[in-house]
Amino acid sequence: MPVQGTFFYDGDCGFCQWSANKLRELTGERLEIRPAWVGRSQPGLPAAVDRGVQERIECEAVYWSLKSEVEKAGHAPALFGGHRAIARVLEECGRRPWIRAIGRVIALPVVSPAAGVLYRVIARYRHKLGPLVGEQACALPRD
Repeated sequence: MPVQGTFFYDGDCGFCQWSANKLRELTGERLEIRPAWVGRSQPGLPAAVDRGVQERIECEAVYWSLKSEVEKAGHAPALFGGHRAIARVLEECGRRPWIRAIGRVIALPVVSPAAGVLYRVIARYRHKLGPLVGEQACALPRD
């Protein structure tokens, strides 16, 4: 199956790397997963996508959906961030029907706000979560 999109995660974060590996298990070859670094452009991307990733990568993961991408001049690329990125990835790229169903559930209007809060809490404390999963690398200050 061809790649359906690209998922960018904070390349300086050990917990984010661990999470990206788990996401790779759920999606297989359907998704390209790449580390991104604040202030460093991503080679091989359209300029609008690279700008979108740079604007968001410090605070949240970013998903560039090729499936819903409109490649027309003047249209913004289809970028999703945070919990919406994870929901969209699971829905579009999940290897199994139950994985795709989880993505749809996360995106439901009654679930999405809670998923957003959970995502923000995890993102805020990700530098403390790395050691819990055996990852030490994190450029965020350890307070």
